[in-house]
Amino acid sequence: MKEGCLYWFGFLSQKEKTESVPPECVECNKVVECMLNKENSEHALSEIRKWY
Repeated sequence: MKEGCLYWFGFLSQKEKTESVPPECVECNKVVECMLNKENSEHALSEIRKWY
């Protein structure tokens, strides 16, 4: 992964569902957190982190 994000943290949670996920995002180690970066998603993130 390159240093820094070309978009912003939370971009994947805000993009249109019809838009494809950029290749940089697929390779990012924070892709899941970025996709779930919405209000009220802390519980979901804590559950996912249990598996990593």
